[in-house]
Amino acid sequence: MFAKSFSFFALAMGVLVFGSSASANLITNGSFETNTVAGFYGDLVYPGETRIQAWTIVNLGPASTIHLHRNYWKSYDVAGNLSAAAAAIDLDGNVGHRGAIEQIVATPAAALTLSFKLGGNYYDTPTGPRKVEVYWNGVSQGIFAHSLDLGDTIADYDWDTITLSVTGTGGLDTLRFESRTGSGWSAAIDQVELEVNAVVVPEPATVVLVAAAGLGLALKRRAW
Repeated sequence: MFAKSFSFFALAMGVLVFGSSASANLITNGSFETNTVAGFYGDLVYPGETRIQAWTIVNLGPASTIHLHRNYWKSYDVAGNLSAAAAAIDLDGNVGHRGAIEQIVATPAAALTLSFKLGGNYYDTPTGPRKVEVYWNGVSQGIFAHSLDLGDTIADYDWDTITLSVTGTGGLDTLRFESRTGSGWSAAIDQVELEVNAVVVPEPATVVLVAAAGLGLALKRRAW
């Protein structure tokens, strides 16, 4: 009986310890603020350039670029606050050509949560959705669209939060954002985060209560 009670106690403690919580962001420069892109409004960034730390501009063909924007619309700074001076990525640089950006990330072999802010460049026209396709290790995770809501302006609108589940390989994994608009005014991305679905440590009072309950049950059954 005592062995069974002890097993119950250990199981109860395990349930407490192995929950889920947030962990450190595995993405480097997820807000795109660490860059050497000049210009008040930002600039086009071409494949092969390294002006945005940790990110690679993907070569999708001739004239394929992205545009690092600032002072066009409110986007997120490193502290997570909306600011007109903060940087964001418009995935279409040159008109008529789609762009893409990716990062190679070292990950544990674990379940991960990917999240990012999705907006759009609406300076050509405020109508029509701006679309992005997300890839994890070359596999599409879906196409996501952003549109202006009633009351939004092209310079001040609500960003959508997109959250996805992916799996780390325990090595190097590739995250890519690719435009599905191609007009030159495309989906905008910002505040990219990738976190491990980690364990959570319970409050000390909770541990004491469960420990006491488990010990009491063990002693009672031993008395039997």
